Amino acid sequence: MLLSFLIIQMTCLSPCFANDQSATDNTPCSSTKDMAGCILVAVFVGWFLLTVLVQFPNPIGRFLSRHDGLLILPVWKYFAPDPVAVDYHLVFHYTASDGTEHEYNELFCGTQSRYISTWIWNPSRRIAKAEHVLLADLLAVSEQPLACLTTSLQYRIVVQYVRSQVPGTTVLVQFMITQSLGYMDGPEPAIVFRSDWYRPSIQCW
Repeated sequence: MLLSFLIIQMTCLSPCFANDQSATDNTPCSSTKDMAGCILVAVFVGWFLLTVLVQFPNPIGRFLSRHDGLLILPVWKYFAPDPVAVDYHLVFHYTASDGTEHEYNELFCGTQSRYISTWIWNPSRRIAKAEHVLLADLLAVSEQPLACLTTSLQYRIVVQYVRSQVPGTTVLVQFMITQSLGYMDGPEPAIVFRSDWYRPSIQCW
């Protein structure tokens, strides 16, 4: 968004407010083209200022975030108290009714496709962040006794999500959470949680 703002500013703002000696009047946005450029710049300037506003705790910023139905006001937490240092991955495998045990598959929330446009518009990133928070919360309660763990909201949500991804002939399912360093070079993902085998036909709600 900031990159787009700078580009629009350089291409539209300068001719709009330039002192054109050959112009017959002194109006800075006299032509239709210049007027459209000024309006476009105003929109991006307003977008930029609103985005800056929601980065800090304040009543107006919270109001804008709650009513941001189009998800056009991203909130960055580069200097959060607990910055994200690792990535979590949700993988699962299952056993079919014929006894075949299938290999692990990774489940992705949101889209994994990356385009240049995602620098400006990427609402699916929030879904991926929600998955990260869910898995982190599940790890936080994973040390509890099994009876408490399997009845926790975090565990039930993951179980139901994995359950929705397996074929109807599945008789047993198991999922794992692995941890990696994201895009940084490092060791292979490490297993930080492994569930027991469970039957996908059993509802956990």
